[in-house]
Amino acid sequence: MPAVIEFTLQAKPGHYDEVKDKYIAFADAFVQAQPEEEFALITGDAASGTIRGIGVFDNWQAGAD
Repeated sequence: MPAVIEFTLQAKPGHYDEVKDKYIAFADAFVQAQPEEEFALITGDAASGTIRGIGVFDNWQAGAD
């Protein structure tokens, strides 16, 4: 059964773009290194400083690791 994992970061004021760019780079590298992860979606809201990553894995165990 597929698994969906969500992880949220809260950037400090003035650091949204820096944190978002680092999160995107991390997610890209993670997807390439983890064949069980089908894709990752990074979304955010600059006004609130919230950056959210959502990953979809082939199976529950891969998502739990």
